[in-house]
Amino acid sequence: MRNEKRKKTYKRDAEKSTLMSKEEKILSMAKQEGLNIKKLVIHNNLDSLATIDSRKNLRLQEIFLKADDEVLKALFRTFTHHSEKGDAGKVNTFIVMNRVGRNIKGIPKTLLRDCYGPEGKHYNLKSILNKIMRKYTGQIPDIYITWRKASSGKKYITWGTYREIGKGGIIKINKILDRSSVPRYVVESVVYHELLHFIVPTETRGDEYNMHTRKFKNLLAKFPHMEKADIWKKNYFFHHS
Repeated sequence: MRNEKRKKTYKRDAEKSTLMSKEEKILSMAKQEGLNIKKLVIHNNLDSLATIDSRKNLRLQEIFLKADDEVLKALFRTFTHHSEKGDAGKVNTFIVMNRVGRNIKGIPKTLLRDCYGPEGKHYNLKSILNKIMRKYTGQIPDIYITWRKASSGKKYITWGTYREIGKGGIIKINKILDRSSVPRYVVESVVYHELLHFIVPTETRGDEYNMHTRKFKNLLAKFPHMEKADIWKKNYFFHHS
């Protein structure tokens, strides 16, 4: 019994030592990449992954304890003016692949290839989705939301998509909208639109499918500034197509 207790104690001490050395390594690496920070703070808040606060503390979500040196260096360079091509992609891929399990299990990796995770440069999609779900639906479905690669076509722009997976689904929002020049109500209107696809089932008549049913359109019209958001999107397409 004593030997077993000793083994467990040694194991706990070894794990603690490894964890501390990882944190020390991260702090040292951040300074080497030119970050002027005093302290490293590891937290479990999913709405804020990597920030530097007013006290010069580097605040990292605990998932970065799993990150390799390449991902960490890419992350730290994004805080400086020395960011290299591909840095943001490395970090975003790591975030998506390490956070998806907290939302929905079983999302095919092929659906995540063009995704960057919910936290954008200007808008946090998870916070927006949670706010909308509480205010307008009163339910918190098992939905994963993420920014996807910015794209636009010659005839139209796909602002967002929804795909059902099991009892939940995945919402992807076009990264074009993650800009300071885009009003918040526009982003919220797109998120709300895609959420309605989860709430309102698609009607089928023979071989025909109707995703935007009368019920869907009625609920869509209840969202504030929807008409204003549609006008903004039409003007954006007109000036950028």
